[in-house]
Amino acid sequence: LCLCLFVCEMNRFHGNRPVAAPKTSAHLDDGRNPTHLNTRDTSLLLEVSKKFRVRYLGNEAALRDAGTVRANTFINKGCGVFYFEAKVLENGERGKTAVGLVSVTSSLGKLPGGDTNGIGYTSEGNLLRGGDVVTYNGVSYAEGDVVGCCVNFVSNKVFFTKNGNPLDEVPLTASDFHEGKIFPAVGMNASGRALEVNFGEKPFKYNVKDYKTEIISSLLNEIGHVEISKEYPKFVQELVLEYVVFCGYVESAMALAKQFHSDLPEDVDSIRARHAIAVAIEGGDIEDAIALINEYRPDFLRETPDILFKLKCRSFVERILSPQEQQTSSTTVSSTTSTSSDSDPPALDLALVIEGGKELYKLLTEHDIDTQTNNNLFQDASTLAAFADVESDIATKLKAQSNRQKLADVVNACLVESNGDVSEPRLIVAQRLCLVSGYCEPSSNKQATANTSNLFIVF
Repeated sequence: LCLCLFVCEMNRFHGNRPVAAPKTSAHLDDGRNPTHLNTRDTSLLLEVSKKFRVRYLGNEAALRDAGTVRANTFINKGCGVFYFEAKVLENGERGKTAVGLVSVTSSLGKLPGGDTNGIGYTSEGNLLRGGDVVTYNGVSYAEGDVVGCCVNFVSNKVFFTKNGNPLDEVPLTASDFHEGKIFPAVGMNASGRALEVNFGEKPFKYNVKDYKTEIISSLLNEIGHVEISKEYPKFVQELVLEYVVFCGYVESAMALAKQFHSDLPEDVDSIRARHAIAVAIEGGDIEDAIALINEYRPDFLRETPDILFKLKCRSFVERILSPQEQQTSSTTVSSTTSTSSDSDPPALDLALVIEGGKELYKLLTEHDIDTQTNNNLFQDASTLAAFADVESDIATKLKAQSNRQKLADVVNACLVESNGDVSEPRLIVAQRLCLVSGYCEPSSNKQATANTSNLFIVF
């Protein structure tokens, strides 16, 4: 089942259901991952400026007084691989710097890895791990060097890089981060030290894209030698097939149905229509998605005002963010070329924004959809419209690809449910129950297998 689930998710990654992602990405799935340093989650001994630069402010005489700053959010383990870098701007004459990973409970008064639930690569060339100094490879780094940290959730390993060259891999254990949430972090313990981090907004020194491609190619090659047996229990075949159909993987569904000698649980044209709607939403083309829904199911949005509100709210956000993105791109180009400055970037159409805001308010108040989730969506959209700043925290939050993905999943599930089918595949339900119930903890594989087998009896 896990193998089949992985194959299906690889379909999503390899283009069966494409997702529009930023040009420079530190991870496989750009949503819900760190994008900058958290200016409110830092030691008082550090100064964080422009969300990416950090400098030590402690007393020069107070050597060993360390300070650490965490990223703005934890790493989504579902991304597969996450990578970030830090350039040493100033090295100082004393003390050391560390780049690595910490938990939400790790002390900000110690370097990454200097406390429990953490690991850090120091400027001396050693590893700090769970409070202990561990011999790594002796490769130190200094001013001008770029240090990277890559965590691989596929193999549960982490490795560091120096100036684009990978160093030794280190296995992660359950004791390293038993709280679960892992944050990128940097720290230092002496004056005259400063760093600038990069979460993918600029090109990396290390070619992480090739590294991820190698991982996926290796896994796909291994999977390619595994034949899905026709002798699998019928209910297992049904679980896999309903999951593939639900996600809109048309070609994969047809291939599996042929191999399983089964009929598809949904019409092919219907699957393709849902797939096209999901692609439009994930690409930010919300009005196109609404048009496709009206063509596919004319009464659907009238019967589900909650879904209509969510779509219109996202359309409102995309309408505001789009001119901002064009303006940012135009500014970047004009600063690097000799083009005339007479051509102004596209301006935000205030009348359209006002009309869009009125439409959202009307939908929210006239229908029984005044939920906390919808109120939060409306508040975020209103805040974005009020400030209209592409660099603001609210803009960064709403630009995350995960927002489009979540909306696409919600719309897809509702379309399936309204068709009279099961709203969520049993395979997804089982996977979630395993995770929530702790059945997937690596501490006891036999118990996990037994519990998972018992769990499937429900289906």
